[in-house]
Amino acid sequence: EALGFPILDSVPYSFDSSVWLGGALTLGAVDSAQKLAFFSGSSLAASIGTSTAQLTENRLSWVSSARPLLQITSGVFTISISGRNRLYDTPVYNAAVAPDSMGECPQRSDARYHVAKMDMAAGASWTQAYGIDATFSPSGER
Repeated sequence: EALGFPILDSVPYSFDSSVWLGGALTLGAVDSAQKLAFFSGSSLAASIGTSTAQLTENRLSWVSSARPLLQITSGVFTISISGRNRLYDTPVYNAAVAPDSMGECPQRSDARYHVAKMDMAAGASWTQAYGIDATFSPSGER
């Protein structure tokens, strides 16, 4: 009864569950019925986006590739870029591109403002995503 369960059959987790690891961080949530639940199982699909950036001050930029800053051990991910010349235009993303043998995702975007999106497939095993490193050069100068 020391754990708050007077009957052994009322313990909601198996005794080898990570819930019982003291000090180990586990992501959880409490629902509207005040029941605690922990996230486990395979990861779901994820999409992470950057903020809009003007990569070259007061100029257009040609984005030729993007590289994910991601800790991933297995699974599939892609990167897509949206370029626009006016901030009030609706972002339209290029086709999503998987990484090549060097870990780069080739892109073709020539615009003043860019935003990137990285998509991870369901079941991918990743722990942290830091951002996207874009390869770009100034363009539009005459």
